[in-house]
Amino acid sequence: MTVPKYKRTLSDMEFFHKALELRKVITLILLKNFNIHDKVRRFGLFERMNNISEDDRKKLEEILSKYQIIDILERYPQWFIDDCRKTITDYLRDLIRNIVCANSIYPTSVEEYHERRRYQNRAINCCFSLLQEFQFIISLIPCDIEKYMPFVGMMSEEIKLLKGWRKSDNRILRNITKKGEEKGSDLNKLCSQ
Repeated sequence: MTVPKYKRTLSDMEFFHKALELRKVITLILLKNFNIHDKVRRFGLFERMNNISEDDRKKLEEILSKYQIIDILERYPQWFIDDCRKTITDYLRDLIRNIVCANSIYPTSVEEYHERRRYQNRAINCCFSLLQEFQFIISLIPCDIEKYMPFVGMMSEEIKLLKGWRKSDNRILRNITKKGEEKGSDLNKLCSQ
């Protein structure tokens, strides 16, 4: 017998475990320069070889290009790869940081609830920013889009989990508000006596 969806609960911190997994998997992609070869470094190897003349280098480029072994003529500036890598790394780091900060707050007041909610919203924003950054990179770097689809699915799943976590906090706000109302009515009773 299965448990109805509305009665199911997430495993403890599933949103956090998925975020860590997402960070690990995307970091591995970044270590491979977005699954492309770093053409700038490959080209730099030919420039550094003292025994190859300029004419020989051009001939070698033509041969490699003709047989589509390595397209040396197509270069991605290292600053661009580095900038994209840094941007994505920053979003991943911020995602984890915001989840940890939000989870470190157990709200006992409305102010704490709103502070926790801000961190949760920032974590969700990091996921959307990651999606946007990957779309931008895919539009510029010719790559197999199918290689990136699992990451899009992982990011979408993380957004769903974070939104579910945020929604579950509404119960905490109701309890805080209810306790505040009870204290207010107790105070009114004391004052009226």
